[in-house]
Amino acid sequence: MCCVVGDGEAETGNLAVSWHSNKFLSPATDGAVLPVPHLNGYKIANPTVLARIPDDQLHRLLEGYGYLPLVVSGDNPEAMHQQRRRPSTSRSTRSLASRPPGAMG
Repeated sequence: MCCVVGDGEAETGNLAVSWHSNKFLSPATDGAVLPVPHLNGYKIANPTVLARIPDDQLHRLLEGYGYLPLVVSGDNPEAMHQQRRRPSTSRSTRSLASRPPGAMG
């Protein structure tokens, strides 16, 4: 399942805790969820933290949660699709689903 999450929503208590669900769920037996944070920088009261921290810090934060982030950005859907499709041997693009159940990196 793919789940697009706004950055303002991702910073709420309930969703902040859900980033850790991959530590006790197994894609092989429980199904896989691909979280897709949409970092537009907006929330009701003020800018979001996730959209304001530098990319390298965001990358390390998501890796600390147990994810291997792939960053795609821009405003041209075709170019963004090609960014996503570009093959890479980078550690950041390996699939979480390929890990054995219970493995954490």
